[in-house]
Amino acid sequence: MLTILYKRTFLRFMETFDMNAAIHVKKGDVHLHSCLQTPETEKHSVPHKKSPFILCRMFRTLVIDLRKQEDDIFHDFHKNTRYKINRAIREGLTYDEINHPSDQEIQEFAQFFNKFARAKKILPCLPDKIKSLRDKNAFTITMVKYENKPLCCHGYIFDGQRSIMLYSASLRTGKDSSERNLIGRANRLLHWKSILSFKEKGGTWYDFCGLSLDPNDKEGQGINQFKKGFGGFEADEFKSYRGRTLLGKLVIVYSHLKWKNKPEYIRANQPYRSKTASYE
Repeated sequence: MLTILYKRTFLRFMETFDMNAAIHVKKGDVHLHSCLQTPETEKHSVPHKKSPFILCRMFRTLVIDLRKQEDDIFHDFHKNTRYKINRAIREGLTYDEINHPSDQEIQEFAQFFNKFARAKKILPCLPDKIKSLRDKNAFTITMVKYENKPLCCHGYIFDGQRSIMLYSASLRTGKDSSERNLIGRANRLLHWKSILSFKEKGGTWYDFCGLSLDPNDKEGQGINQFKKGFGGFEADEFKSYRGRTLLGKLVIVYSHLKWKNKPEYIRANQPYRSKTASYE
């Protein structure tokens, strides 16, 4: 089990990653527990206590089983994905990996990601969380370069069993379609090389970290199709957020109102939920 403590704005988060065990943690303002449902854990139920100070969300994600043979994993990719990976290799794109990034390397990664995040209007990365993961030997940065210029970067949580793509960013380009297509090939190569790396390290699951559940989200659905080009299987990830202090409890109460109409919230709080692990 991986456990980290970090700050997010004014809140202290204690976050745990575990496949099926009940967790009892008292540190931090909010305790966030993430659990992936896999074929090995689907027999478990999901009892969780109804409380205004506990928020549950059920995400959908895409997972590759790293125990399969390398050729079988690659064969499961869509033929267009395989073609673009092979073309990226022929074009001389190179893969690089940092397994225990320094503060300077984390800062450089954050700058690259945050520039992408501003353009996409998504949240910036959390350097404090990255450093906490790094200090547990649980954060890996991977990138693909062309002529020594980074085209795309990923930041992964790795607990020895599951690799989770926490952050993904690409070089922003203008209207040059050839450069955009090159970056698309670079991203596919980056996933493939990262998959091979975590497989070599003894990992079991490669988690793409989320699929959009909103059919009206055109960009999200496009990203879904990109991810599904790598084969794998769809799985649920159950997340529980428990307020531990007065501040944490107030935030959770507010979050119930904020998230009540979101599909991840609705799925987690339906009378019947997908089988997964206990969170109480």
